[in-house]
Amino acid sequence: MASSRVFEEAKRLPELLCLELLPRSDVWPKHFHKSGPSDDNIALYLFPMSARDEKVYESLVDDMISHNLAMRAVLENAELLVFTSNVLPSVFWSE
Repeated sequence: MASSRVFEEAKRLPELLCLELLPRSDVWPKHFHKSGPSDDNIALYLFPMSARDEKVYESLVDDMISHNLAMRAVLENAELLVFTSNVLPSVFWSE
């Protein structure tokens, strides 16, 4: 479902990505204030690679939700914004 641009950019992502943890309000796109995010705005889904990473991942997501945070990385050709699924329409929520 990803656009070809997103697919190509995702292939260029480094193995280790340095992300800033910021208040969600600082990076929430302006057009999301009016209509919110939709499936057209979701380019990638990120999940832990192993069961060992699951606890760290869940802890990070819990902290992001409880403190209303998001992550941002400025890449060579794009800006990557990472939000928890609870700010997306409910059909995209993680179980």
